[in-house]
Amino acid sequence: MEEHGVNQRIEGVVANSTIVNFINTLPQGQIRQALEALREREPADLRVAITSPDPREGGIPARITVRVEATGNRPPAPFLWLGVLWGGQYWPSSHLLLSPVRDSASHVYRWSEDLIVGGPADYGREFGILVLYATDNANSWIDRHRAACEANHSWPGIGMAELVQRGATLGPKIMVRRHGIGGPSTTVRLTTTALRAMEEEAAGKLWQGERFQELMRARAFFIVCGTWEGAEMYDRYCAYRIAEASVNVGDSYDALVISDRAWSDNAQGYPEAPCIAVGGPVSNSMSAALAKRFRLGDRALGVLAADGRRIGYVWGNDVRDTLEAVDEFLAGTYLQKVLGVAN
Repeated sequence: MEEHGVNQRIEGVVANSTIVNFINTLPQGQIRQALEALREREPADLRVAITSPDPREGGIPARITVRVEATGNRPPAPFLWLGVLWGGQYWPSSHLLLSPVRDSASHVYRWSEDLIVGGPADYGREFGILVLYATDNANSWIDRHRAACEANHSWPGIGMAELVQRGATLGPKIMVRRHGIGGPSTTVRLTTTALRAMEEEAAGKLWQGERFQELMRARAFFIVCGTWEGAEMYDRYCAYRIAEASVNVGDSYDALVISDRAWSDNAQGYPEAPCIAVGGPVSNSMSAALAKRFRLGDRALGVLAADGRRIGYVWGNDVRDTLEAVDEFLAGTYLQKVLGVAN
């Protein structure tokens, strides 16, 4: 018999209004039995939430904890996968076999899963955290995919179309943006200058005369941070973030991250090269000289022209403030100004 009417909720159970009206006509003793029968056929209402503390609004660290919660008596599928969705590809984390055991009062299942979101080069990217419902066939296929990845030490994503074709169904998804704080967020890659130097070394030319310095003078700009342990831990991290961002700013310069001591010893050899001081005056001698000469404060970011070169500077009152100042530096046009592609 075809049922008509819109869905309604009766004591937490969603049902067709025709069924609800019929249940309300039953004797009191039979209403409870009818509701339990409806609950047994009601699929789970699944939700996903991030439970790791976010280091700042709108961002997540490299590794987060995700809570999966299902309400209802009947699981949506025999297997549940949690993974990362980006660029139309899915990276499953682990499979969680849905158990028939539940809280009889609340009808709630709960799981927590530690999930790695993105790789080192994925600073600022937006990801989906996606729940996937899998049949036995889809689950076996995903398991084989993961086993092959582990055997080959390679982790390609799975196309969403192929997952659906194998019998998987898409569940809830939440979007998150990967933040650098809380995990590494830069990829150190060889620059054009470094690649040319390797070629000339192979040809036996690199260390003849001043050939290395000539290569550096042609394209290098310098990002200078302090030399003590704290500067190595935080300021150099910021310096490599700026170096990585510079790859997408024009094609005239290659970044070289060096210490303030190395800069002091070698700056005269690169009289026109742009440079950026990272970290405050207390930890970076270049920053100390700039602060004294140009009366810069405890928190400073900007670009100036002095001694025939463009000089950028960025630091904060403390470690966290410096990290945030670097975010501002990269979000604005400071780097573009240092490299001469913006006024």
